[in-house]
Amino acid sequence: MTHDSIISTLKRKGYSNLFSNVINIEFYIRYLPDGNSVKVIGITDSSSQNAPSVEQINAVYNRIQQRFVLVENKNVDTIFIIFSDNIEKDKVYNNNIFNFWLIDKIGDRLIVFENQPDDFDSIKYDILNSDNYSYGNSRNRRARTRAPKSDFVPYVTIMLMGINIFIFIITWLSTIGMSETQKIMFMVDHGASYSSLIFDSGEYYRLFTCMFLHSGISHIFGNMVALFLLGMSAEKLYGRFNYLIMYLVTGLLSSFVSAWIHYGNRIISVGASGAIYGILGGIIILILGQNKDKNSKALNVLIVVIMLVYAGRSGGSMQGSSIDYIAHFSGMVAGMIFGLVHLLLLKMKNDKIKNSAVRF
Repeated sequence: MTHDSIISTLKRKGYSNLFSNVINIEFYIRYLPDGNSVKVIGITDSSSQNAPSVEQINAVYNRIQQRFVLVENKNVDTIFIIFSDNIEKDKVYNNNIFNFWLIDKIGDRLIVFENQPDDFDSIKYDILNSDNYSYGNSRNRRARTRAPKSDFVPYVTIMLMGINIFIFIITWLSTIGMSETQKIMFMVDHGASYSSLIFDSGEYYRLFTCMFLHSGISHIFGNMVALFLLGMSAEKLYGRFNYLIMYLVTGLLSSFVSAWIHYGNRIISVGASGAIYGILGGIIILILGQNKDKNSKALNVLIVVIMLVYAGRSGGSMQGSSIDYIAHFSGMVAGMIFGLVHLLLLKMKNDKIKNSAVRF
């Protein structure tokens, strides 16, 4: 487990070198897609001539917290990775305010003390499995590593699903016993997209309300399965706020494009498909834009394609239960544009950090 292998792992995870005035610690930084959080990793060698003391690392840790929390108003997580040729001596780093891991240069092992984080930004799994490295805790037990478990809860996705399902139940109960024509008119009266009413009567609210209406059980089921599977990934990748904005913006844009192209036709459109395709487009861009190995990219893209085919079978237009492909396509394009803008803003932020020295 070498210094270079650690750096390669961090770069694959999207970390950039953070230049600072601290000469005996290298820093690497990654801004999370949510725009509100940052990960900082410090790398040093306790056996080097200028090895930092416990007091120095404590001071640097405090300055990092001040720099990002007080100045940039970011949530910051920091860990120090310390190469060591004397584990017993370097236990002195334990029980301090900063988080750290030791890398045993002699035993070629990663040492994680019991009071230290078992993982950090999912890098431990990559480090330990890249070259079949060993892992031990403070008692030097060896263990086979597994992929890190995530405790992330997709609250926004659950909320959106709850709203869609609640509205569907209300509309379904309200239309029991109605003929198909009466059901369609009920949907129109309660916010379905109908281009003549939108553009001629100025009822633009329908571009929003139609996103939460569904034409039947198969329609709501297909959309909610796709929303759960895609939304769960997108919410984690983009952060809750950005994900919610992407869902609403792409849904509105897809509704507008569909209504505009269908103007003059007697087509009534409902469903969350446009927003779901927006999420799909955003995920595709982020997967392709992330600095991951080719096999991982190919697997993720394959999963997305499978979901694309599945979601494409979900209806959207009520006339004859046909599919509103225009809403799907325009939603995906809007999601891709959202993803590209998001990646561009992240790159600009990371480049700014990378090209400027930070004083700790």
